[in-house]
Amino acid sequence: DEGDGGDGKGGRRYVDVKGRFEREGTDDEEERRTYGGDLYKFKSKQSDIKALQCTLKELQSIDPLDYLARYCIIDKDKLPHYQRAFDNVDRDEDNEIDIRELDFALKAVNYQLISDQEMKYVHSVLELASRYKLNFRLFSLIAALSEKVVALEDMVKRLINDMDFKALEVKMKKCKELFYLLANSTNANSGRDEEGVVTTESLAVELQAGGLTAEHIDYVTQHLNYEGKGIVEFLDYLTYVPLFVEIHDSIYGNPLDFSRTK
Repeated sequence: DEGDGGDGKGGRRYVDVKGRFEREGTDDEEERRTYGGDLYKFKSKQSDIKALQCTLKELQSIDPLDYLARYCIIDKDKLPHYQRAFDNVDRDEDNEIDIRELDFALKAVNYQLISDQEMKYVHSVLELASRYKLNFRLFSLIAALSEKVVALEDMVKRLINDMDFKALEVKMKKCKELFYLLANSTNANSGRDEEGVVTTESLAVELQAGGLTAEHIDYVTQHLNYEGKGIVEFLDYLTYVPLFVEIHDSIYGNPLDFSRTK
């Protein structure tokens, strides 16, 4: 449903990045050529192919919650639980909740086990600051992400608790742009039926090109490999953005240290 991607005030819209740019000799040409598929500074071996399909401006205009609404399938067994939490907050029964009421509903979804910092992470990684109202579809996606964050292993949770979300806003956005770019390339070049997913193989190529060790790559791909199918879904990917940021900072802070000590 395309309407699910709205923000309640007609502001942001989802940008479809599946189309190819056909104009040549414009200012976008340099942007396509130089951006590639990097994670901050991660160089992509497939950048020439992917850069033709998607410009940096398009990537930056994608709203992560709208992207989830387009591609993410919520576990149907979870929906009644989400609906109860949503209805408890939707006092005027207009099928929308105010963004200011979201945290109360997320606490109900997670049986009060979600921390304030974890809720701040959900807000930050989904770029919710520009939103005013949420329908049930969008709330369900946020709730699903919050449950995944609460269920994270302690090591990643510690990273979230130590994060300065404002300072790391740009890096987190670059992580998401990498996924959009890889998903676009996966759909265009692999012949797979799935849309809005990344193969573990293509993600591993990006991580290796960025200087990650085999140990790092194995850890990340094992945790993100959806049902052993060799694909990474955006909802799962978002839960591990703090790890990508931490690994990247460790590499560039101490490039000669190839052990994962944090």
